[in-house]
Amino acid sequence: MIQSKTYIAVPPGETIKEQLAYKNMPQEKFSEEMKLSPENTEKLLNGTIHLTSDMAYRLEYVLGIPKIFWENLEKIYRKTIYKALLENDAKIARKFPLKEMQKRHWIKKGRSKEEEDAKILRRYFEVDCISSMLSEKSFPIDSRCLKKKDSTDTALLTWAQQARIISRTINVSPISVQRLRDAIPDLRTLSLKTTTEFCPILLKELALCGIALVFLPHLPGSYLHALTFREKQKLVICLSAHGKDDDKFWFSLFHEIGHILNGDIDKKGARTEDDERKADEFARVTLIPDRDFTQFVNRILYGQ
Repeated sequence: MIQSKTYIAVPPGETIKEQLAYKNMPQEKFSEEMKLSPENTEKLLNGTIHLTSDMAYRLEYVLGIPKIFWENLEKIYRKTIYKALLENDAKIARKFPLKEMQKRHWIKKGRSKEEEDAKILRRYFEVDCISSMLSEKSFPIDSRCLKKKDSTDTALLTWAQQARIISRTINVSPISVQRLRDAIPDLRTLSLKTTTEFCPILLKELALCGIALVFLPHLPGSYLHALTFREKQKLVICLSAHGKDDDKFWFSLFHEIGHILNGDIDKKGARTEDDERKADEFARVTLIPDRDFTQFVNRILYGQ
């Protein structure tokens, strides 16, 4: 049974259970007569599978109640589920940065009803239920934030989805971790160039490694520097302009590359502190090798 503040969705299975009790028919016998496996019988009674027209036809003969009754019961149940889920999604929609998304033309402005906002967000995230998307964590990503405690899931998911949408327009070669590893020295030299100089080269080099590089403005509430995820047959690195400092940009980029080279992208579960430490270390030694840093310190302190 699915319930919201306004709607209660009772599956046809509840009525079937009542009929089985009334007729004193064991569930095993019912499964046999309906030609259903015990597993599917349980799902039918709990409402987790649809009561099909064929099932309704068999129910008419097994329980003696017309086919049209069961079809109408199923139709009412599914319609009530839809309304209940939409009501829940409308509440959740308030947590998303809708005005900012409209301002950036990521979504169109909806009507005043909250249900419209819920439908707009469903289309944006390409899901049939926002609450399920959040509970199932159906969009696992690896993100680098300024302050984890200030980062909100909704802002992060919104930013990530926009990166996903943009990444689909970027053509890349098949993913090659080895090519990426070999390209690191050349990518590092780009940090000495201006934005106009390095940007087209960086995009091209990463695309040859199977990586779509996406630049997105900072989204308030996300506090994101960067995030990395897999989108079908490509990897996506999304970088923000938060902070507008070259050192943060390049450190974030190589931090994400470090995650890719370390095989963190396809790991199950959240990134560990050790994963983050290793990615940080990779970015640090790539941008400023230990030998160069030591020479710099000695020159400043001792004039060597």
